[in-house]
Amino acid sequence: MLRRKQPEAHLLRKILLLLKLKGLYIGKVKTKGSTILRGGARTFIKDQLQMRGLPDAFAFDGRIMYAIETKVKPNKPTEEQVFFSEMFHHPPYRVYLLAYDCESVVEYIEMMRSRYSHLTRRRG
Repeated sequence: MLRRKQPEAHLLRKILLLLKLKGLYIGKVKTKGSTILRGGARTFIKDQLQMRGLPDAFAFDGRIMYAIETKVKPNKPTEEQVFFSEMFHHPPYRVYLLAYDCESVVEYIEMMRSRYSHLTRRRG
């Protein structure tokens, strides 16, 4: 369940539900680490091998892969997120999207679908 004061989480959910309706294969990325029980108390363990800067979600449309990082203004990407975006982005097959709103994401993906229809595949 989403809490009220999580605007980026709400934006991500809206984007992913719309992309799912359009037939893309979507999924969120969970990067929090692990929580274990020790003597009745919960202990958080940070995974030292966890990749830093991962986006909030991935979406696949045939051979095109989108990494989606959601932000609300005035928030900006971290150094790790900028580094990941530079390493990941290789159009037309891998596209990193910094999303401040839902409409621009859907508009961009529709443009990619029309331009690279031979690479995209609709899910049934």
